[in-house]
Parts: sequence; structure tokens; C-alpha cells
Amino acid sequence: MPGPIARPCLVRATQILENPETGTHYGIVEVSYGTGTFDEAKSQQDLIIKDRPAFKRCGLHKPTKFALDLRNRKTLIWCEEFFLPESYMRDAQVMVGRLGEAEINQMKAKLKARGLPYEES
Repeated sequence: MPGPIARPCLVRATQILENPETGTHYGIVEVSYGTGTFDEAKSQQDLIIKDRPAFKRCGLHKPTKFALDLRNRKTLIWCEEFFLPESYMRDAQVMVGRLGEAEINQMKAKLKARGLPYEES
């Protein structure tokens, strides 16, 4: 749920950095946002989780596309501004989901087709 609007995101990478001036450590998260609006025929190189058992297993509430190209990645600081769910979401017990083996394998194949590496965090 990065940002002011609750939406799914796919964590692509994580890293811990240090502020050289203060010595403070902080985390950054690289994400791809998910969308429920997509044309599957035009999204063949993206991760699409469309069947009900799969999107439910991944913690999604509807079919979702995650764009895997480089221009659709966002790097965010791990902080309340980007990752604290709204109270209505906490009250509804919205949970962090995770990709299953089939979705991870699909993502690896799509990244390979784009000539992009798969990086495990």
C-alpha cells in the first residue's frame, strides 16, 4: 500500500542504507504497482494474476497486473508515509500477500523475456 491510495504493489528489491551525515540507517523498497485495469493481449510481458484462486492466494482482491518494465519501478523509503495502512484497512484486517511458486516462476519467465534479471532480496 505505498502512498496515500491503497493499492497492491510487488516488492522488487529491498536495501538498507546509511545517511552519511547522521549515521542513521533506513530501508528502501523498490516496488511495481499493481492495477486491475489492463488489456491482457497488450500485457504479455507483465505479471498477470487473473484466476480467482491465484489472486486470493496472493492476498489480492481482484485480477491484477504488475508491470515488470524498468520505467514502472518506484523506489520508496520504508516509512509510515508510504506503508502504513489506513485505519479502515487495518480494521478490515487487510494483509500483506505473497506470490506463490507459480507466480514467481511466471515473473521469472517474463523478466527473462524482457532481458531483465530476477533478483531475490
